[in-house]
Parts: sequence; C-alpha cells; structure tokens
Amino acid sequence: MNAIRLFLIPVFLVSISVSAQVSLTLATDKTTYSYGDTIEVQLTISNNTDSVFTMRGSTSCIVTIRFNAVPFSFVCTADDREFRFSPGGYMTWIWHLKPAVLGIPDKDGEQTIRGFGGGMVDSIKIQAPKYYGGQVSVSIPIGIPAAEIQSLRDSLNVTVLLSDTLDILGVIHEHWQVTGHTIDSVIQAYTGDHRLNYIVNNRIVSFDETIVASVPFAEVSPLDGFSLSHNYPNPFNPTTQIEFNLAEIQHVTLTVYDLMGRLVSTLVDRDYDPGPHSVRFDGSGLASGIYLYRLQTPKYVRTRSMVLIK
Repeated sequence: MNAIRLFLIPVFLVSISVSAQVSLTLATDKTTYSYGDTIEVQLTISNNTDSVFTMRGSTSCIVTIRFNAVPFSFVCTADDREFRFSPGGYMTWIWHLKPAVLGIPDKDGEQTIRGFGGGMVDSIKIQAPKYYGGQVSVSIPIGIPAAEIQSLRDSLNVTVLLSDTLDILGVIHEHWQVTGHTIDSVIQAYTGDHRLNYIVNNRIVSFDETIVASVPFAEVSPLDGFSLSHNYPNPFNPTTQIEFNLAEIQHVTLTVYDLMGRLVSTLVDRDYDPGPHSVRFDGSGLASGIYLYRLQTPKYVRTRSMVLIK
C-alpha cells in the first residue's frame, strides 16, 4: 500500500523552461498584507501550445511553494500519475497560508514566495509584517510535574489545542498555539529543555484547492457562475455540508478522495438545475485526516480539501 510521506521540498535556484509556451506563474490575492492576514498563493501552469503537455508526479506534491527560507513540510502521497494539459488549458493550485498556524512571515517587510513545478520556477514579492505566534508540537515525559509544564505554557502564552497521553510510551503529546513569540525562537530556546522530549513546528502545507480548465484563457468567461464552496463546518465530525453553484443545467459528479487518491465516496452523479445546491457528507466510517472533494461538470472542475477530526 502506498504511504503518505512527510518531507521537505528543496529549493531549486535555477529555473528550467519546459517550453517557451508552457509557463508557470505565481500570484497572490494582494501585494500588501496586514498583521495576521491569511496569504492566498495561486500557482498556474498554462499550456499555450497546440499540442498536449504532460507532467508526472505525486497527486499532492506535483507543484510546491516556498516562503522566504522557511522550511515547509509537504503532505505527499507516494503515488505517481500523469497530469495532462490540453492545448490552451491550464491548472491552478491554491494555498491559504495562515500565520497563526505556520508562524509566517518570519521577518518584517518584503517577503519572497517561490513556486515550483514541471521543472519551472516563478517568484513573487509581497509586503507583510513579522508574525509573533504559531503552532508547535511537543512531547512531554509523563514524570514531569504538571506545575512545571503549566509554568512553561504560561510563559509562552500557550493554548493547548490537543493533548494525548500515551501511557505505553510514557509521554504526553500536545499541540500548542503560541502567542507573542515567534515559533522559531521558541523552538530554539526550548530544544533540549529537560521538560520536553522534543518541540517542533507544525509547518505542514498542502494545497487546498485546484482549478482545472481545458479551454483557452480567452474562453474562460463561460465558467462564470460556477463555484465550489469550502465545506462547513471544517474541521468537522462527523458531518459537513458541501455547497456548489451552477450557471446552467449540468451533469454533476461530486466525489471524495483520501490523500492516496483513492475514491472514498461518490456523493452525487446526476443532472442539476442552475443555482445553488448543498450536499451533506457523513464521515462516520472514516479515520481522522485530510480528504479531498472534487466537483466535476462538462465545463468546470474544482477540488478542495476538508479535515475530519474525531
């Protein structure tokens, strides 16, 4: 069985052009961000040739991004598949980088975001203030007095997001939300502290939306009025609502996949009238984790992610 792998994607400093008319472009939803704003990053690969362009790679890591020199970890499936770009077609991958989770930006002022895919590289500059906070994971020996651990939490303005006692290993595993300190400074200060087995950042990144179009850019306008919304609630347990909108009568397939690319459920497979629609998804029989849901019609395809927590 293929396994999910967590690993760091190295930064390649040289851009290799696949073709003069196949391009990778990077964009953000704005160029200047206020403190704590979510940063939306969009990476698009476009095929402006008259022949099919293909890429191979992991479903979850066919493209990647880098924020300054901050080392992200990526949730990558071990599958290997072919991505086909028809003439005039493109694919856009979207990440929503949340400072409160990732502890970025790690400096004040100008930030550099780089995107990688298909042997191509692009970069973009934004302005944003340094963020003081983020999420870390810690392992605490069970024998450490509770008062000592609480004192450490208090000194870092920690909110405990998750706490799990693993008696067989003799540890307590916790996720912390740190406030008022950069997570890099916290990790540097408390690595090797006798109260902790380890302390690591939670900079695990995956794209949470994919847009696919097989039509030239000049013909994108017919897609107006089609949308797939973020599920609500998210995270969820065990049910969530998935909403979508259609501009015209379309045959709709709405499917759910795990991060291995395996089909989990086909929620709908029929014709729908124009307008908004809502479908309920029940994850009662599934394990906690990240799942992808995909809406496909003859004119529109979009994928988003959702998180099941039990």
